[in-house]
Amino acid sequence: AGGPIKSYSPELIVHPLLASASPGDEAPEASHAARVEAGVGAVGPWVPRCDAFLVGPGLGRDPAVMEATARLVVEIIACNRRVVLDADGLFILSSALAATPRTPSQEALVAAIKSSPE
Repeated sequence: AGGPIKSYSPELIVHPLLASASPGDEAPEASHAARVEAGVGAVGPWVPRCDAFLVGPGLGRDPAVMEATARLVVEIIACNRRVVLDADGLFILSSALAATPRTPSQEALVAAIKSSPE
């Protein structure tokens, strides 16, 4: 969905980097952790440089993508940047609020949202 979203305006910075796992991937646990770290590492440096973020359209529900995105949302909030959650981004929020027990990423997301000034 990166191409269609980017086509709305040349001012948009779109990062279609958080790819879902391919069927038949070997060592899914190692692949999961590596994909989470790769996604956070690729997008994370942009957080302090941007004013606002739109998270969700075209994201999908792959567990590694969702975990990386939750970590990035925590970082975005910690940097006092605005974030708009839409589409699958709302799924991240709802799963973080409803899940029991929560993963560390979900705990951090809930804590960041509760401490946000707005």
